Amino acid sequence: MRALLPGTATLVVIGLVCLACSNKANDAPDQEVASDDLRAADLYLEATRSDLAEDPQVTDVGSEEEQSLPDAQDTNCPGVECGGQCCEAGSVCADGACCTPNCGGRTCGDDGCGGSCGECGEGQDCVEGAECKELGLKWLAIPGGTFQMGCSPDDDMCNQDELPAHQVTLGGFAMLETEVTEAQYEPILGVSPPCPYGFGVTGPNTPVECVTWFDAADFCEAVGGRLPTEAEWEYAARGGKATRYSCGDDPTCLDSTAWFEDNSGDMIQPVKGKEPNDYGLYDMIGNVWEWNSDWYSADYYSVSPDANPSGPDSGEIRSARGGSATTAEVKFLRVSFRHPAGPTAPVSGFRCVR
Repeated sequence: MRALLPGTATLVVIGLVCLACSNKANDAPDQEVASDDLRAADLYLEATRSDLAEDPQVTDVGSEEEQSLPDAQDTNCPGVECGGQCCEAGSVCADGACCTPNCGGRTCGDDGCGGSCGECGEGQDCVEGAECKELGLKWLAIPGGTFQMGCSPDDDMCNQDELPAHQVTLGGFAMLETEVTEAQYEPILGVSPPCPYGFGVTGPNTPVECVTWFDAADFCEAVGGRLPTEAEWEYAARGGKATRYSCGDDPTCLDSTAWFEDNSGDMIQPVKGKEPNDYGLYDMIGNVWEWNSDWYSADYYSVSPDANPSGPDSGEIRSARGGSATTAEVKFLRVSFRHPAGPTAPVSGFRCVR
């Protein structure tokens, strides 16, 4: 709108308009004179508009609302332009709206606007989305792909819950190179889990054991990950192979890749003491059982989706995989073997994915 400051031209215009309006309102008998007055006022207004536009005393102002919300064309915008509006200084444009990052003293994690509060250094992990800690967690990229899940070809030791063998396609993910160790577990959850069964050994590089499913899930969440699904675990354990063991079909290959009763002395061993599989993962078979995220169902494979299966929607028991240092029978060290266990039972170790 135009705001007119006092001036001679302005007063003349106002006078003419008022005169014409007065004549019209009073129903003057001389209608012709009133019409002439209105026409004269219109002509004068039209001729004066160009003069007013050049008058240095005439300025542009917006409505009160327009003045309080600077738009993106305002060259004095203190912040960034977003969705046609000017954000306050310190704000960012996130999903078409102004957003003020809020880290609240956190050194890593999400800032609430899709950005980061900071990046952790090499060898560090962002714990609980707030603090960088030196945990020694090493994440390996596992490429996505399609594989046959369940009973391996020509495997005559399969249980019914490993059937039917079926094709599964997974997206890529990252998995911890080793089972979570004592040194990694204690700084996050504050304790080293006790093992009541007497076969564990302690030490910073030995995997934690006798962990409940809930504690394992809490740890993975704290470091920005989660427990693997059964499909992800088996795919990673196979390392691209279709054999019954991660190292081949001959059980004698297990001695070089897994800790089990024949070579462990019934004692859990430090991680990375055996050769990794073809994905670079250590101890996927043997040493400690590993929790998976799925609810366990013996007949799930008959209804499992083809892509990224995550197990039944509900249940009472979870699944663990891989065998342990005390496993005596090699049939339990096959990559397709499924071990059901109650989630509160402290019987397993774990590793995380993200």
